[in-house]
Amino acid sequence: PYRWSDLARAGHTAHAAVLALLPFVALLFLERRFLAGSAGFITMLLFSLPPPAAFNPLPEVELAIALLAGYLARRRARSLPILSCITVFAAALSWHMLFARPDAPRALDASTVAWLARHAPGESSLGAPVPQPGLNALRRQAETLILTPTPNPVRRLYALLWLEALGYSHLVSSAQAEYTPVLEPEHEDDAGFRVYHALVHRPAAAVLVSRYQWRSLPRFRSLYDRAALQAYVAWANRPEAAALRWTTPQTADLRASLGPADMILLRQTAAPGWTATFDGRPLPCLRDPIGFLLLDPQRSGPVVIHLTATAWRPLSSAIPPLPDRVLPIINASGITDGVRHTPPPFAPGTIVTIFGTDLGETGVTKVLAANRACEVLYAGDLQINARLPSNLPPGPASLVVQYAGGQSDPYPIEIR
Repeated sequence: PYRWSDLARAGHTAHAAVLALLPFVALLFLERRFLAGSAGFITMLLFSLPPPAAFNPLPEVELAIALLAGYLARRRARSLPILSCITVFAAALSWHMLFARPDAPRALDASTVAWLARHAPGESSLGAPVPQPGLNALRRQAETLILTPTPNPVRRLYALLWLEALGYSHLVSSAQAEYTPVLEPEHEDDAGFRVYHALVHRPAAAVLVSRYQWRSLPRFRSLYDRAALQAYVAWANRPEAAALRWTTPQTADLRASLGPADMILLRQTAAPGWTATFDGRPLPCLRDPIGFLLLDPQRSGPVVIHLTATAWRPLSSAIPPLPDRVLPIINASGITDGVRHTPPPFAPGTIVTIFGTDLGETGVTKVLAANRACEVLYAGDLQINARLPSNLPPGPASLVVQYAGGQSDPYPIEIR
């Protein structure tokens, strides 16, 4: 059966809440408590309305069970309505175990699972029915972004970047319209799922990365922080791999040939239960920006690291989810005079053109120069035309772009 979190994303929670409230509301009306019953009925409607596309009429059998629970609650005892609500809520969430719900997610065909086992043995695939224990909140958030269909091309770009960052070799998705134009489909089953080959340079469980670049990686400020995401992908997608061999379900050997500045990135969730030894001495288990395990023997040449994974707790609290907002980016030398096409300095009241990415849209994007609002004449994803305030004082100033709760880094300009 699907996990409850998957059911919640598919809209089953709203259905289960309606079912749980129905016997209670029916009992209130039977007792002629019309005001309380009307309040419960309005609450049921609120659960049913958002989002309208996810709400389907409840099957007749579910309605019959809910009405029967309300009738028993009326006949038996006063405490039974609450118990019946809880029972119906749990049964509604797990309804697919007995009958196929009309809005249940489609099951992955067994031929796709067999195809992955045959053509990508030992490689990680996102969307395949394999256990994903210990995912931290940030990685769960990124995987939800990848697996959730969206018509927005900007969000699709970020989904592909996160797919590279997480190191998955294949993506299993039924959103054909979203990924077919940008990824190569290698297999399709009868249920409509396609297996896409990801753009990861080295889809290995362990790869070599640079120690110096790790120290300079920018901090993620948002799920859509393109600068931090591109820097991480460039750092983590090197072609050199390390050999990981599990000797038991809890122990593994990691072998690699390291350069002077090399570390080992192990695509496993960093958690307190990991222990590593190198040359008979404990080796610190570090964590990269998205929660993968990082090992640094600080030695060149061949190394062998012994790993042990005991019962451990994921670092979900140490790596919280990122804000779900786009951060506008202004290109280097990306602000020019909109008429003369010259770089700064600018006079007050000048129309300037701003080039970048994720700059938003007209009517939503805001531009501030020296904390003063500019008149936005046009705003698009890659360009903004704005008029500087006429009362700007001469001297250095900074310009920022704000869109959908995100803000760009300050861009220095000169006012004369």
